[in-house]
Amino acid sequence: MKNSLLLNKEIYSRDAIQMSVSAFGSLADISVVEEDNYYHLRFEKCRTELFMILNEFRNYVLIATIKNMGDLYDLLFRKPC
Repeated sequence: MKNSLLLNKEIYSRDAIQMSVSAFGSLADISVVEEDNYYHLRFEKCRTELFMILNEFRNYVLIATIKNMGDLYDLLFRKPC
């Protein structure tokens, strides 16, 4: 479907998806259903261009997942003091 995303559970965290759904709540109504190894997200009532919302959401949830990795995130992405 054009208005949906499938996100692999091995890559994306549930917490990051929930946080991202909240962050994007003013731009679209987003529902999440777990199916086997995927989160199926459906975007309805988009308040701006759907393609842009899908791309930005995917980026946002990926960054949130990386940040939720904790020490590994700090080791890989933070510059030393």
